[in-house]
Amino acid sequence: MDAFRTRYLAKCAELGIEPLRCILDSLLLRDNSSSIKDLSGSKTRTAATIDVRGQALSVKACTALAAGIAEDAIFERYMLGDAFLGDDGCIILANALKTNTAALYVDLRGNNIRSDGATAVAQMLKVNTSLRTLILEWNCIGIWETGARAMADALSINKTLEELDLRNNKIGPQSAQAIALSLKHNTALKKLDFRWNNAGIIGGRALVDLLRWNTVLVGLDMIGNEIPDDVSRSLAIALERNRERSRTEQCAKTHSEHMASTLQTIAQVHREALENLGSKLNSTEARVADTSKRLTAASDEIQAERDAKTTAEAKLDRITVEMRGLEDTLAREREDVRVQIHRLNKEIIAEREKRVLAEESAQKAEKKHTKQLLELEASVSDLEMRLEVLKRDKALLFEDLSQSREREKSLQQLMDEKAQRMEANHVNQLSAVAEKKDREFRDKIQKLEDRLRSAEQDKLRVDEVIQRHFRILMSHSIIHQELDAQKAKYLSQKRALEEKLAELENRRSQDEELHKKELAEQSGVLQDAQRRHQEHVAELGRQHSEQLAHLRSQLTQAKAEVASATAAIDQVRERTNSLQTEADRRERTLVKELESARADVVRAGENEVKLREKLQKEVAEAVARKETEMKAEVERLVRTLEARARVIEDLQDELRRQDALIAELEGEQVDKMKELQMQVATMIAQKTASVSARIRSRSPLRMEPAALLHRTAVGDK
Repeated sequence: MDAFRTRYLAKCAELGIEPLRCILDSLLLRDNSSSIKDLSGSKTRTAATIDVRGQALSVKACTALAAGIAEDAIFERYMLGDAFLGDDGCIILANALKTNTAALYVDLRGNNIRSDGATAVAQMLKVNTSLRTLILEWNCIGIWETGARAMADALSINKTLEELDLRNNKIGPQSAQAIALSLKHNTALKKLDFRWNNAGIIGGRALVDLLRWNTVLVGLDMIGNEIPDDVSRSLAIALERNRERSRTEQCAKTHSEHMASTLQTIAQVHREALENLGSKLNSTEARVADTSKRLTAASDEIQAERDAKTTAEAKLDRITVEMRGLEDTLAREREDVRVQIHRLNKEIIAEREKRVLAEESAQKAEKKHTKQLLELEASVSDLEMRLEVLKRDKALLFEDLSQSREREKSLQQLMDEKAQRMEANHVNQLSAVAEKKDREFRDKIQKLEDRLRSAEQDKLRVDEVIQRHFRILMSHSIIHQELDAQKAKYLSQKRALEEKLAELENRRSQDEELHKKELAEQSGVLQDAQRRHQEHVAELGRQHSEQLAHLRSQLTQAKAEVASATAAIDQVRERTNSLQTEADRRERTLVKELESARADVVRAGENEVKLREKLQKEVAEAVARKETEMKAEVERLVRTLEARARVIEDLQDELRRQDALIAELEGEQVDKMKELQMQVATMIAQKTASVSARIRSRSPLRMEPAALLHRTAVGDK
């Protein structure tokens, strides 16, 4: 805190401004500190706070405050709301927070932060690794998309921010969509307050799509964003699913901790049982030692009776040998039990290490799978963008086709007018040239027939062009139908649009069929006209034979008319040639455009098919690999649990066997002790009886007190 005070006061002196009283009070007293609560709601510790809310901070004041914040390690909460920072002050404080490692809570509400300030905050979020809560309420981040998109980029990188408040920031649909896309890669943010913005249906659907992949976000407020009810319900369902998943993960974590504590309890019980077993063994050894002492005392007492002691000593030697064997057996059993205890401790330690390694591998696999899913989502987004580009190209091609149809119609009209003019000229020329000679009449008829053949050839070329256009359109319709069929497998939600597209294709096909029928009808009309023209020519031939005499008389006048008609025919021929050249040029241009468009469509379809196949293959491989890994992990964990259960059962069986063995050994020892005591008592009684009989036979009155004392001593023993 002294370092913060020194830097702040030095910067104020350098800039020639007065230090803020509220900051000095925070430095001296720390009376306005607040408590930070952990996730369970219990108070953990008290956090130092800098509170300048409602203070009008100038640029110099912001610079002085930033000098203290930059390297501070004391204050964890910075309350900077309604401080009139603007973009300049926000940039200064955000740059200072880049190097701060203690700030957990920053409040920047109501500071008129716009694009530049939001960009600075985004740069800070990319670098800062300590901030947990950021309040940006009542600002203007969304007026321009630059600031909102910068925030979206920062959220895709930041891994520590848990709560973000973006209320009343005028964030539009596109910016909301960008923020939703960025949060697909965020695994730390748990609560987002997005109330009173302009997300609309686009932003709402983007957030619904976000919650399909993001399982960390459990709090999302979207009031006042003009989102439809169905989208709001989808958001509520997805959030509830995330909360349930969070609770499930917490329960799983608690269960794992409970299992670990259970295993520790079992290990402790085993240790206690083993300690009890050791204590029992020690007590048994003590009893055996006591019994040995008693036997030794009995042996010493019986030593006085040399003659009767031989049989007892042999029996005692055998008993001693057996006792030593039992002691050796007990020692071996105790050593075996200790070895088993040591081995079980090693196995428990190894199992713990394996469990820790398994948890680490599972976490790594989960992170790797999440990363792969995010990469696949990015590739899917790229494919969707490419599909939209192809659709726009398709619309442009349809427009070009409609324009080409209009040009074809205009060309057909020109050809019809040309044919009509040619027919009119032919009729006029035939009426004018009818008075010529038969040879000249036949030549002109031949010329007219040549011109009719050229017109028919022109018509055939036009029909070929129309047929080529029709084939191109049909190939385009087939290609688009295939593309739509493939897209229907992955974009079921766009089915309505595809149905509309199919309807438009059907209409286009119907229009093309109608156009073809009209062309066929026009062709029939032209053929009828040609037939009528031929009949008219034949009629004129018959009239020519009748009027030949009259035509010869008018030969001079006919020559002049023939010269004028020839000039007119030459003009018509030149115009026809120019029109034919223009039609050929337009036809070549249309053919080139259609060929290039068809090649572009084919290339786009091939690229789309390749990308879709690659994406499907990658998704299938990733899913199969993850499923295999998860199955192997589950099987390994099941085997581990089964092995642990078997080990526990073996330990329990071993303990039961040890208890039974100890009980059996104790019973055998008790039986042997009883038998030994009975044998010793019998031998002593027999010896005493014989000695008493001999003493009684010698001196019954004098030896009776001694015998009584001996019997009393034997009874006491």
